[in-house]
Amino acid sequence: MVLRRGPAGRPSLYVACYEAVSSRREARRLWLSEKVCDAQTLNQHSEISHTLLALADDTLYLNTNLGAIAPLAADTGRARWVATYPRTIPSLDDTEPAPAHLFRDLTPCLVERGWVVAAPADSNRILFLEATTGRLLAATPPADLTSGIDAIHLLGVAGDRLICSGDYLWWIDMHTGGVVSKFPQSGSTAPGLE
Repeated sequence: MVLRRGPAGRPSLYVACYEAVSSRREARRLWLSEKVCDAQTLNQHSEISHTLLALADDTLYLNTNLGAIAPLAADTGRARWVATYPRTIPSLDDTEPAPAHLFRDLTPCLVERGWVVAAPADSNRILFLEATTGRLLAATPPADLTSGIDAIHLLGVAGDRLICSGDYLWWIDMHTGGVVSKFPQSGSTAPGLE
């Protein structure tokens, strides 16, 4: 379970593990991680978050949406590495539409064949990291309000292609971060949406 603690607008993030129980007795905490990160949130007011973990083998992968990605040992909660990325803080101008990446809500990491794919809500990129070291292998180009990948949901991996969705379905080359294909093509509408 991901825990946020601290003042509204600048939480610290932790992960806790509780034993599974089938009765009404209180679950015992098995471990509490050290602080993974703390950062200014995108929303300066109280915020309800639903930060999800991804489990692969003996590791829990955490997309903090606070400028960091971290894998933790599932048995101890100890961070194996922490990778930081440049955050994209939106303009406070209410006359402009909000960038698509701000609508990424339930965005756990996707872990596949030694890759960790993350789509943080506080970044206008999708990140491809090496699972064992956290080294950045590739990233999508920065999206803005008029161009780029509007992906909100990571759907899965087929071969070396990430499949994600937003206003379009996108196929992204995991080695380069470049767009391989999208559906529908620009200027057309999806079947049934005409």
